[in-house]
Amino acid sequence: MKPIAVLFSVFSVLLASSITQSASAAERAKPFHFAHRGGAYEFEENTLAAFRSSYEAGVRGCELDIRMTKDGELVLLHDDSLQRTHQG
Repeated sequence: MKPIAVLFSVFSVLLASSITQSASAAERAKPFHFAHRGGAYEFEENTLAAFRSSYEAGVRGCELDIRMTKDGELVLLHDDSLQRTHQG
């Protein structure tokens, strides 16, 4: 696994842990919903529009995919190519 993925995974676990510890018992009893790929049913997946829409709908967590391009840039993309999500 790439170091950035490991770092992100550790950060996510620590963040979730701190949120759970600071929440009251009543808050912890509520289900915690995550938006898969930012909530890709209304908007393109892994986009700011999808994340905002999910937040406005009451979702407080988003699962997303971070990949590094060949030139070292980080992008949000689930697949290892653009073929499924882009045409042309």
